[in-house]
Amino acid sequence: MPLTIDDASAAPEGLAEVEHLWLELHATHQQQASFRPLLEDPTISWERRRGWYHTLLADNGRYFVARDGDRVIGYMVVHPTPGADDTFGFERGVLEIVTLVVTAAERSRGVGQLLLAAADHHARSVDCDAIRVAVMAGNHPAVGFYERRSYNLGEHVLYRKID
Repeated sequence: MPLTIDDASAAPEGLAEVEHLWLELHATHQQQASFRPLLEDPTISWERRRGWYHTLLADNGRYFVARDGDRVIGYMVVHPTPGADDTFGFERGVLEIVTLVVTAAERSRGVGQLLLAAADHHARSVDCDAIRVAVMAGNHPAVGFYERRSYNLGEHVLYRKID
């Protein structure tokens, strides 16, 4: 079966079909993240993430699902911030890739590249002139994936837990 990328945004209730992929990414974060503490309970993590996705989708966000036949093997959620950026020279807007995940068994087949192509297409369609993506500190394979596709470090985001 050929790989397909579906714009599933019209059916936010369909997010349930990507839950297994979020749980896989959550487990990867548990293994690789260099910043702690992480939310340990995967069920709570998914509930919160799904709620955030619903908020983003209600505010012009979109999500795309990668399929190999009937199997869901990846997904991406994006959200635009229109207008000129206050720091960088982006005049029309920035599309943020909120989540992009491909199941480990399907990596290196071009699925991530297809999802990034969908992000590029969507960024143009909503008149954004840049795409932003954050990668969990410690997830070096993801950093390499984006760097090989001409993404560059633009800023560091730092956290400090308040006791």
